[in-house]
Amino acid sequence: MGRKDMEQWIQEESQHLRDRVQTFKAEPFDPSFLLSLSMCNVICCLVFGQRFKYEDEKFLSLLQILKNTLRFDSTPWGQMYNVFPRIVEHLPGSHNTAFCRD
Repeated sequence: MGRKDMEQWIQEESQHLRDRVQTFKAEPFDPSFLLSLSMCNVICCLVFGQRFKYEDEKFLSLLQILKNTLRFDSTPWGQMYNVFPRIVEHLPGSHNTAFCRD
């Protein structure tokens, strides 16, 4: 994978983003979610070798897991878990659900 591949992925994703923005037909909207999807799609292209549609359930689920993990890491429990993982996992609290699988 070279620089050319990355440039092509970024250009392709920017085209998908532009197409999605045009669907709003000059109505006001919050672009932050679309920009997040676009940026994550570029990263997925680099890591997984494929892009996901913005409506793809797997993609949205992956983003939700990432969001929850980052949110947990910024809490005091998350910081304690990073320093003392073996101790914190034995303590009661809502932090125990952070890494459980549904």
